Amino acid sequence: MFGQVVGWAQPTAETPGSGLVLSHAPGGNARPDPITAGFAAHARSEYPKEACGLIVDGNLKLVANVHEDPFHHFELEWGSYATLLTYGKIQAVLHSHTNGKDFPSKHDMEQQIAMMVPWGICSLNSHETFPMFWFGDQVPIPKLSNRSFRHGVTDCYGLVRDWYRLNRGITLKNQPRDNEWWTGGENLIMECFAEGGFHRVESPSEIGDVVIGQILSRVPNHLGVHVGNGEMLHHLTARPSRLEQIGIWRKFITGYLRYAG
Repeated sequence: MFGQVVGWAQPTAETPGSGLVLSHAPGGNARPDPITAGFAAHARSEYPKEACGLIVDGNLKLVANVHEDPFHHFELEWGSYATLLTYGKIQAVLHSHTNGKDFPSKHDMEQQIAMMVPWGICSLNSHETFPMFWFGDQVPIPKLSNRSFRHGVTDCYGLVRDWYRLNRGITLKNQPRDNEWWTGGENLIMECFAEGGFHRVESPSEIGDVVIGQILSRVPNHLGVHVGNGEMLHHLTARPSRLEQIGIWRKFITGYLRYAG
């Protein structure tokens, strides 16, 4: 699940053009289409190695994985990659996770942010292939309530980022992060919001105030956004995002933050 795209030379912030379907079903996955179905079949044929490919001008292009450990990581074969660059715009990077983990690694997130095009991951194991999911700020934002949890994509931090993008036109830092990062001594939530122009307040009296929580952790590892009437929108692991009264979570709350720009 460690990805590498060597020699990247085409960063773009444009939304993918025709021929590439990136939309979210209620569960948070992109709906099936010929490209994702074609790549899923390729990923199954390459299993247990990781498969990889590109979408170029709306067409699926399969590329050899030349990583020295293709069972756990991927690296695009340079000759094919360089040739495809001459054919048109690269709209997305695809690869598979062969351990069944249906979320991006920290390195996947770093590479996607650097490339500024969507990434799609097809997760599979020995007996099942799961629907491809997409991530990156170039992908349409799914609805905020009742979205499924996916680390690094639709998790609690992703929910607050999406709320600010949709309601304030503010794009907070998309912090690459490992799953359960708080167990490794990191304090990402407080670091990200300090860098993002937030300051502490005594209570969540304004819409958009961020509620910071700490659940079975030594550092803050959960957050939500105040949306009025004493409610916050938040997203816990293994359940859909939802609105709840802030008060019922008071014993886990460690503070409140307000955006100051």
